[in-house]
Amino acid sequence: MSFWRRFSKVLFNISLVLSAIGVLIGTIAGFNTHFLLGLGILIGGALLALILHAMLGTFLEMCDNIADIRAMTVNGTLRVQNEAAPQNVRDTFNKLSAIADSNNDDNTWVCRACGTTNENTSATCKGCGKYK
Repeated sequence: MSFWRRFSKVLFNISLVLSAIGVLIGTIAGFNTHFLLGLGILIGGALLALILHAMLGTFLEMCDNIADIRAMTVNGTLRVQNEAAPQNVRDTFNKLSAIADSNNDDNTWVCRACGTTNENTSATCKGCGKYK
């Protein structure tokens, strides 16, 4: 795991703990003023903290996945015809789909671009050269 991934996970956990402490302090102060105010701060603050941290955690996970895909294309896991780099997101997606579908039990596959029937062992279409 890279330094920045560890760093972002540590910051996420620190933020979660600080949010929980803030909700508890606000709840105690609210209960000292009025019971319903304390209860509202507890429920509202906890829900808000959980929702925001769920969104932040999802964002961090998506960033990790994008970095993994980028590392696969840079390090050569995704082989491209003539060793060229992927030109766009669709090409990269098609290559990832080809890798994911490589365990398929069918003997053939049909190209999405041109409709040519190809052997399951080939990762590219014999008609147009596109990936599965």
